[in-house]
Order: sequence, then structure tokens, then C-alpha cells
Amino acid sequence: MFFRKISFFLFFITSLFCSYNIQHIKNISSLLNSTSVEQVNDNQILVSTSGGIYSIDLSDHSIDDFTKNLEYAGINTIALDESFNQVWLGGEDGNIQVVNRDFGLISSIDFLPFNSISEIVFYENYVFAIATYQNQDVIVQYLRGDSPSYLNYFTFNNFLIKAENNGNLWFDTGFDTEKIINVNRIYDIYIAINWLYLATNEGVLRVDLTNYENNLLLLLDWDLYDSSCSASSFIDNWFEYNYDDFSFANPIDFWLTSDQLQCGTGINDWLLYENNLEIELINPENLKDIIKSEIINQNGEFLHYSLRSDMLLIRENMSAFPNYNKVFNIPDEIFSSFTDLEIINDNIYLSLENHGLIKTSISNLDYYEYIIPNTIFTNKITAIDLNEKKQLVGLGGDPDIGQGGFLIDDILNNHNVRNFYSDGDNYMDLNNDDYFETYKNKYPISNTQEGMSFYNAKKLSYISGDKNSEGVKFDSFDNFYFINNSLYLEPDIYHPFSPYNPIKDNVQFLSGLIHVNSSNLEIINGWDSVFTGINYQNNGYNYVTLSGLHSIDDNYWVINPQSEGEQNINKPIVIKAGSEWKFIEDYGSSLYYLPEEIAFDEFSNIWISYQKDDDPDYSPGGLKLLRLNGDISQEDYSWWSTPLITVNQSGCSQYNDDLDLENISVWSIDIGSDKYGNTILWTLSDYGIMGYVIKYTFSGSFGFLSIDVEPISCNFYFSSDSFDKFSKIRVDRQNNAWVISRYGIRVITSGGTVLIPSESFDASNSNLLSNEIYDIKFDDIGNVYFATNMGLSIFKTEFAESQPVSKISVSPNPFIVYNHSNITISNLPANSKVQIMNLKGTVLKEFDLVNQTTIMNWDGRSDKGKLLGTGIYLVAALDKNNNNIGVTKLAVVR
Repeated sequence: MFFRKISFFLFFITSLFCSYNIQHIKNISSLLNSTSVEQVNDNQILVSTSGGIYSIDLSDHSIDDFTKNLEYAGINTIALDESFNQVWLGGEDGNIQVVNRDFGLISSIDFLPFNSISEIVFYENYVFAIATYQNQDVIVQYLRGDSPSYLNYFTFNNFLIKAENNGNLWFDTGFDTEKIINVNRIYDIYIAINWLYLATNEGVLRVDLTNYENNLLLLLDWDLYDSSCSASSFIDNWFEYNYDDFSFANPIDFWLTSDQLQCGTGINDWLLYENNLEIELINPENLKDIIKSEIINQNGEFLHYSLRSDMLLIRENMSAFPNYNKVFNIPDEIFSSFTDLEIINDNIYLSLENHGLIKTSISNLDYYEYIIPNTIFTNKITAIDLNEKKQLVGLGGDPDIGQGGFLIDDILNNHNVRNFYSDGDNYMDLNNDDYFETYKNKYPISNTQEGMSFYNAKKLSYISGDKNSEGVKFDSFDNFYFINNSLYLEPDIYHPFSPYNPIKDNVQFLSGLIHVNSSNLEIINGWDSVFTGINYQNNGYNYVTLSGLHSIDDNYWVINPQSEGEQNINKPIVIKAGSEWKFIEDYGSSLYYLPEEIAFDEFSNIWISYQKDDDPDYSPGGLKLLRLNGDISQEDYSWWSTPLITVNQSGCSQYNDDLDLENISVWSIDIGSDKYGNTILWTLSDYGIMGYVIKYTFSGSFGFLSIDVEPISCNFYFSSDSFDKFSKIRVDRQNNAWVISRYGIRVITSGGTVLIPSESFDASNSNLLSNEIYDIKFDDIGNVYFATNMGLSIFKTEFAESQPVSKISVSPNPFIVYNHSNITISNLPANSKVQIMNLKGTVLKEFDLVNQTTIMNWDGRSDKGKLLGTGIYLVAALDKNNNNIGVTKLAVVR
């Protein structure tokens, strides 16, 4: 289970990182995929999404995002508790969050292994919910009130139940038989007149709630009320409807089903009417399951609404049951589904998958508008980059729906987002004839309809690949390049039939590398023929996979696995050097067709890691070293196939054969240095994590270079973890190695010390949105950015880039005792000494910082443990590397 923590852990994680502090700054998740909508008051509705929750002011459509108040972002359903003035939120991960009407978190109930919560109802002091657990639906009971809590859950596995005439309501009303049922799907839950009803795959179940005080789901006398049809949804508020002066004693005489509208009446087909003219005959077997159905008292008239994933049906004449006279369909220009419904006076609000909210009215269903907050378009972020302006660019999306990216202009101070998508993804092959004949927007764009000014996005004219892209880089002009992964390049040349009909004739770029202008999000250029894929003679048809993008001095190095090419020439690296293209060719006896990552050291050496293939001749795994013998434009280079073959293990008590990393998948690498300035090669492989101290000698047989390699440990770190191609190792500005994988985050210092000795830093013990992390970036002030499948998480660390001691900074200043918990002293050089003195020069507090620390926190107490009194103090820092001193003033108010 992956967690979506938001803002609950508002503390420094000192227990995990010993004396190293990591502070959560914020999370950014997508509010585009709407799951539920609920009226809060006369002027406000609440919208839940897979990335958080927000409210809309109905007077001006202004939006307030309350996601930061939550512990979990993924919300499936909303339920208002009028009795206790609370809002209950059912989570995608099976959690329940209870907030007050100001959306402050009251309680989070998350200790049970439920997978999702789909619906919530209230009864007296209790709450019932439909949850998914171990691949089946269950009913969960909670305690309601000021201290909400879990009580129990109930399943119907091999359950002996009382039934009327074997569960056929329409022939007998006496419960004179018994039947064994197995409920695996619960579609709806309803409570009326002290009876609880369940719509299940076994039929309609009910139970009388009046005889039980507590644990209502235990030892209850359930009835199989009707099994004649598989009910899909109950009609909410049906019991309030009084027709022909006959008040239904049983409030569930009618319910909606997946195969017919009214159980047991023999209705096989029903007519859909608009303006009293028959427009469509709908066959029940083609109807999609009902999402929601309810009766609304509209100015004294009862209206019946039935919401399906593709249409909203409205019946204004109750006596015309089951005929509807109005319909509102999913707008033809978008690819989406309805998820929920809210009616307020004449207005209808419908939540949509990946398209926010749509508003129409009962009186004019021909007019509609979208209401969408400014947000990133997806939670799944697979690659990010950051420039000096603190702009952040990200790639993501779902290859089965649509891919694209986003640009945030000031990532730390605002959430102004601009999105872009592949226009090619909007073409669909609905009849599976390999011809993409239908065009619908997978995601919204800024100017589709009036009312979308909050959301900013545009379509770019390119075809996206079959897999997520994993590389994006800013250039020196703050425009950006990104790789487009897994697609057929130059299909007219290499493919016997085009896989992109008619997309390629309507879309401008079918490219492996794309260059985008950041100012207007327009494509500057794209390139295709420079990349090669699986040999077309082996039925690959130049299917190109690109797995990484690196930039050095505005040269862009693209990793090109499976680069077989027409002439079977392996070109694992393609380089854009200015306006020219250069190629690294590998003519070795082993083909090494599966490069994973590259890393550059300071001596013009490029380290390359490889995945091991089942066919070792195709790719044996391990590491190779590429030495540039000049500028890349000269294409003069030399290969070294076994750079770790002579690992020096003299310091180890037992020889470790695995340290040479031969015949093993090496998934990720990066380069750092130790405190002596030696190069450290960090590796992440099937064996675990290892750092190698590399010492170069510029003499010998390999390009006048020989190397001495020594491991920083005799045993691999985290060898019990199963790493894969989605795991990465990256080095921060203080040369710590960060490991990201589905196990969470690990950090190792350049000296080999694990900063988290007992457990990882993950979603269960921090504000990290998810353990499924795809990318990580560091800025120069110590912030760490994690791209996850559930959004972006940002943390502040002590591992900033070393600053001149003259730039020492103190915050807050003034420090108000009892109002502020800590003083942060930043812009410190690594390996410095900090002293707090009064104006007479008396040292009151002294810190001797470790090598990695450039930011520190202090509680305002002297070495004697006493809080400083009101006054002005000096904060002095000594850079022990060069004996320079920096001084600033601190005001304290007590």
C-alpha cells in the first residue's frame, strides 16, 4: 500500500536522521481528476480528487485548496455529517479523514489494511462505509462524534442468510427459507426508517438496526431481501416521495440496477425521451452501471436524476416512470466519465475524470462550462528538472491515457502551473482496426470553454511514446529538452505499415528528443533520424527506446538502449553538441545493448551502467568506462570494459567476489567526492548499494590513465532490498548519496555512514506523498524534490551547497521566545564552528558542525540550558577550511 501523506508530520525528523534535520516544505498534487462533489452550504461546494480536496465559491467560482490540511490526498468520496458539523472523507488508500467545517483535520483513521472507501452513510452514533479489502467489498462501521474511531468490519463469505422464497421478493414476503451467499461486490448502501440496505452481486440485503446498541454489524439477523436482480444503486430520497397520497411503507420498493431500472417488473427495454420526442432506444445490457440516483424536491416538484458514467438522465414527471424526458451527455470534445452529481437549485454540478467539474442547468442543458483549479495535470511525475530561477519542469501522465508535462515558474513560492500534452494522444482507435479515427481531448486545455481561466494548459503537436519519459533538462536559456520514449521513429522508411494512421499526417513531430520554449510552451524543434532502435530485420521496425537525458555545458547526452540500427552498429549514446549530432559507438565483442545510466567525473570520463539481459551476449550487465580523448566534437574516445576488475579489497577481512559488479544489472550510478577530494562512484545494483573511491593516475596503457578502486565498505548496503530499473541513486550538494526505491529513501554520507540506521525515510513516517519515487533533484539551498506517482514532495535539508561564511543568515529575526520554536542559521560553509555571543563577547552557545551540515536549528538556549533574555546577540561562524569569519546580529524578545 502506498500512502499519500500531506501535512500531518509537522516536525523535524530527528529520530530518523540522528542530528540531521529534514523539514517538510510542501506537497503538490493534481486536483484535476475529480471523484466526488458535495454541497457544503448555500454558497459553497466541496470537490474531492485523487490529489486532494478544494472548495468552490458558487458566486464567483473562486477556489480554495484545502489539501494541505489533510494527512492523505487521494479522496474517493465526501459525506457531510450535519449532526456533528463535520465532513467525512473516504480515501483511495482505505483511510477515513474527518474534518470540521473549516476543513481542519479532526481525525485520521488509517490503521486497517483497507484498499479504498467508496461510500459513507450515517446512522445515530455510527457511520457505515463500503470498503475494499483483500479483493472483495466489505462493510465497515465507525463511531461518530467528537472522537471518531473504527469499530469493526463485516463480510458475507459463505454466509447463511434468511431469504424470502429463495430471495425473490416479488413472489413471497415471508422469510421462510435459508440460502448461502458470497458477496464480493457491494455497489451501494442505504439507510432509511432504521433499515440498512446493501446492493450486492447476490441481490439486495437488509438488516433492522433498531435492536442493537453497539457493534451493529456483529450477530445481526440479515435478510436476503431480493435476489431477482443485481442491484447497482438505490434511489436516494425515494422514501421522501409521496405519490397519489400513498407513502411507501418500505422505502426501497424501487431501486436502480445494472440490467434494468426497476427490479421485478419485467421491463426489458426502456425509452429515453427529450422534449417529448423519442430519440433513442436504450437496451439494458448496454447500459453502464449507475453511479448515483436520487429524487430532488425542486420548487415543490419531484425530479428524478440518474447518473451514469456517460450521461445524466432527468425525469420531471414521476408518473412517467421509468421514462426520462431530459438527458445531458459527456461533452463530445472530451474523453472522460462522470463520477458524481450535485444539484443546487437550477444548477447541476458534475465531477469528471481528468477534467475537473462541469456546470450546467436543468433549464438549459445545452449550455455548460468547466470549473477547474490551477493544478498539475497528473499525479504521476516521472522526471523533473530545476533551474537557477527555481522553475521546475516535470514530465508525467499515463501512457494508456495521455502524456505531457508541466512548468511551475516559482516552485517554492507559488503554484502557478502551465501544463502541456501530446496532441497525438487525443486520437483514439475505438473499433480496434489500427486506424485512429476519433479525436477527443484526454485532458482539458485553457481555452476550450468559458470558465476555464483557472486552469492553464495547451496541446503540443507531437506523438508520445508507449512508455513514460524519464528525462527532461533545462538549457542555458531556461527552455527545456525532453526525451520521448518507446515509439516507432521514421515509420515510413522502416515500418511495412504505419502504426500512426492518420495521426502522423495531422501532428507535426514524431521525435525522440523535443525542445520546448518555456515562455510560450511551443515546440522549437524535434529530432528522429539520429536515434536507432530494434533492427527492422528482426521485426523491430526501428522501435526506439530512450532511457535518460544528461546535459553538460549545453551538450545533451541521450541514452539509447537497443540501438541495433540497420547496420547492427550499437550507438548507446547520442549527443547533441550545439547544432551537430555526435555518436558514441561500441564495437565490443559483447554487444552491451542495454545501457541504463551514465555519470560524468571531473576528468572527462563517462561511467556507464548496464542492465543484464537473459541473453548475456545482448547485454551482460555491469559497468563500462568511456574516456574522452578530447572535445566531444572530435568523437575521439576509448572504451574500458572492466573498470572494477581490480578492486582493492586489502582492508576487508574476507574477499567479496561481487564487488567487481560483473554479470549483474547495475540500475543506477552517480559521481560524488569525499572530504579529501577523491572521486566516489556510487552504484545501485542487484547486489545493493556500493560506493567506490576512484583514484586516477595519468600514466599507463588506457589513454595514459590508470585507476585505483577501493570500496567504501566491504559489504553492500541494503543488500536485502530488491532494486530494479525504477530505483535510483543521486548525490546531493554535500556529496551524500540518496537512494530512492519502493522501499522509501535511504541516505549514505561520503564517508560511508548510513544516516538512517534502522529504517528508511518513507511515506509512513513523513510527509512524503508516496514510496513510488521516480526522480529526485537538489537545489543549492538544501531543498530536495521528489517526483512520485502521487505528486511532488519538497523537503528542506541541511545539505545545501557550501556558502561563503560572509553570507550567514538567521531566521526568524527577531526570535520571539514562546512564539517561535527554533532559530534557523543558514548559509554556513560545511565544516564550520558557530558561536552565539552577547555584545560583550561572552560565548553563550557553541556548535561544531559536521562536514555535511550547512544549515542548523537552535532552540534559543545557552550551553547552560537557559533561554536567552531580551536583547541583541552576535552570531559568528568560523569556516575551518580557510579560517574566514562571518558575523550577523540576532534580536531576541522574551
